[in-house]
Amino acid sequence: MVRVSSHSTVWYRDIPHKQLHYEGLVLNWPIFDSNKECLNMLKRQCIDVDKSVKEKYDNTFAFYNSARNSFNP
Repeated sequence: MVRVSSHSTVWYRDIPHKQLHYEGLVLNWPIFDSNKECLNMLKRQCIDVDKSVKEKYDNTFAFYNSARNSFNP
């Protein structure tokens, strides 16, 4: 049996996968990034990457913002 904490997960409706988008339960890691260290590291990593990789980072940033905005402490 797997137990999932509702605090550490979030139902996300816009998970990109290839040409499709789906919804599902994902780890809500942005709520634990209180000092934005992970976000800043990702921003540094996405400088000067090709278009396909940039799109993946953009999707991650969209998820990060969505998860942070939906969390109500």
